[in-house]
This record gives sequence, C-alpha cells and structure tokens, in this order.
Amino acid sequence: MSERLRVEKEVLSVFQKVNPSTYHLENQSEFDYRSSLRKRLFQDYLKFPIRMFKGAKLLDFGCGTGEHAIYYSVFGAKCTLVEMNPDAIQRARDIWKSYAPANAKYQFINSSYFEVDLPDKYDIVCTEGSIHHTTAKEDAFDKLVSYLKTGGFVYLNLASKAGFFQRNLQRMILYKYADSEQDIVKYAMDFFAENIERSHQFGHRTKEAIIYDNYVNPKWDCPSVGEIMRWFKKNNLVFYSSWPNIIPLNFGDSPYTGTFTELMMKEGIAAIPQLFWMCHQQDDNLSSECFYDMTQKIESTLEAALNCVKDVEPSKSIDLDAFSQKFTELKQAATSMKDLYSNEIILLNCFIEEVLAMLRILKHNGPEKMAEFLKNTRHLFRGTNGLGGTYFIAYKPEPRR
Repeated sequence: MSERLRVEKEVLSVFQKVNPSTYHLENQSEFDYRSSLRKRLFQDYLKFPIRMFKGAKLLDFGCGTGEHAIYYSVFGAKCTLVEMNPDAIQRARDIWKSYAPANAKYQFINSSYFEVDLPDKYDIVCTEGSIHHTTAKEDAFDKLVSYLKTGGFVYLNLASKAGFFQRNLQRMILYKYADSEQDIVKYAMDFFAENIERSHQFGHRTKEAIIYDNYVNPKWDCPSVGEIMRWFKKNNLVFYSSWPNIIPLNFGDSPYTGTFTELMMKEGIAAIPQLFWMCHQQDDNLSSECFYDMTQKIESTLEAALNCVKDVEPSKSIDLDAFSQKFTELKQAATSMKDLYSNEIILLNCFIEEVLAMLRILKHNGPEKMAEFLKNTRHLFRGTNGLGGTYFIAYKPEPRR
C-alpha cells in the first residue's frame, strides 16, 4: 500500500508540473481535428460504432484533463470521470463547459481509482494512458471492470511492453547519465530530438509535455498482450477488437464454429506482431508501398483463377486446360510472397544489433560517446520509435442459459 501511494504521489507531482494530456482544445480547429481522430479510432480501427455511446452510462478511470473523454459526451454518453489530479479536473470542467452538449450528464470525481467507491454499474468502462503509471495495473483494471454491466464493453488504451520497448531504452539511457530532472530534460533533447519533434508534430502536444510524460514521469509499467488477455479471462471478458490488429493472418473459420474467442485468449497469440511493434519505425502508409506491385499482381492472377469456377452449373463445361493454366500462374505469383516479411526480419536483426551496441556503450562509456552513437543509428530510435499506444475492446457476455 505504501509503495502504491508513493508512486501515486510522485506521478501526481510530475503531472502537476507539466500535464501530459493537454491538446489545446480551446481552438475550435484542434477540437474538430481530434474529434475526427476519435471517430476514426472507434469506427474504422476498433469497429465500435459511435452510436454505441449514445445514451450509455460511461465510467472513465484517469480522465486527465478530459481532452479524450469530452468526445464521449459529444457522442451522447452520460459520463462519470475519475481523476486524482485536481488541476487536471479543473481544466476538464472548462473543456466540458465549452464543448459538452447542453443537456449532457456528467460528473467529475477527484480520487485515485484505487480509493473511489461507486454505487453504479456502467455500459462502457474505459481507461486511457493511465493504469501503466501505477504499481498495480492489474488491480486497477480489475477495479475498473468491477463496475461493468453484463453486456457492457471495456475500452483500454495503454502502452504495451513491446511497443514501449524503445522508450524504456531511452529512459534507461537518461537515468544512467542524468543527475537531476533538469538533466533528464537536457539529455532528452540532446539524444532524442528527432522522436520528440515527431511526437510534437503528429500529437500536437508541447515538447515539454512529451519529455515529462515519457521520461520524467517515474512510472511506466507496460503489460504485454498476453497479460491483457489474462486480465480479460480472469474477469470473464471476451476479446472484441484491437489496434494494431493481433488476429493472425491465417485465421478464417466460419463464425459458427465458435472457436474465435477461445483462440484469441491463447498464450502467445500476439507474439509475432509484438516482435514488430518493438522495432516499428516507418508509418504504415509508407511501409505498405513495397507491397503494392506484388499484391496487385497476385490479385489479378487470383481473380482470373477464381473466375474459372465462379459459376459452375450442370449445363456448363469447364475449360480444364485454361483452369490449370490460371492456377499455374497463381502458383508462380504466390511464390513472390515467400519474402513478404524479409525486409522486416532484416530490420529486426539490424535493430537488435544496434540495441546490443547501445548496451555496451551504456556500460562502458559516457554521454558524449552515447550521443555520437545515437546520431548514427539507422533503426534504433528512428521514425515512430516503436509503438506508443495500443487499443483493446472487450465485452462482458450475457450468462449462458
């Protein structure tokens, strides 16, 4: 208990200096921009229609300044928002006053979510970028879903162990060389300026907020996908969706077989995607370009082969020679897929070599040598610098009759 309270106090102290979740929603253009991001996240990526929020009772643990949660209210949810930082709550109240619908129902509760005691159950419970800052993330999740109604949904956004791997390496470097909070800020800008600039550009947070959130913040305890699946199983929840997608490519049973949810709960189901989250570097729209020529060729040959038998009738004869020819062409086209992930494996191997070199420098050399090394890495701390956030939705099923 004392350890939990100590960490809460230290995290709160950092967040009261520089709040990590401020996105300047005072500007209508920024509010509208982030609204479009929220809709895209839920509808396009998590396959959770916005209408699911309309009229729903929603509980948010760790709402911060409310700059994500305000959209739940805009989408029609009745919100209960728990946050331990009173300064953040004050900003959240101002945002709600500006943007919540005139008839919106909501309440803010200034409390640690370990201490809060609520009388209600909720249709949707959620936590975003919060429970990985505690000493007891599983306990926090258990507490959150204890308020979930049967048939309700839990939305979970947090950093994963693999996706946050590179940022944890950065934290390790900074804590090796820094003797003070000021040193952390200085070395972060010296060592990781590219990552900070990119995060500022795409996330619209200040560089100071990014540094305090990622590096000064004393607690980032990130779970693996396997841990999250165990949390779901322990609380009798069923996996619904995630982003990035963790469903293996070769899964394709009919939904009537009833095996999907059991398969998704198996240990290690997401080991392969997590491997690539760890060294993620290039935006998907860029890295996918190398697949276009290959997939277009496969698509046309596949379509031609399938067309040979797309409409079989008793009175129709099939040109078996043409059928054979088209499938021979399909086989040849498909061989190009054997190296589909060769670039990723090469990147992974190079990435691991750079990690090992970094560790040797960290062990034997000072910050000047580290700075020189980091300027010349090709994979480590480049581009997206791993994968900062992962998103999951699960639901609490009705009892079987």
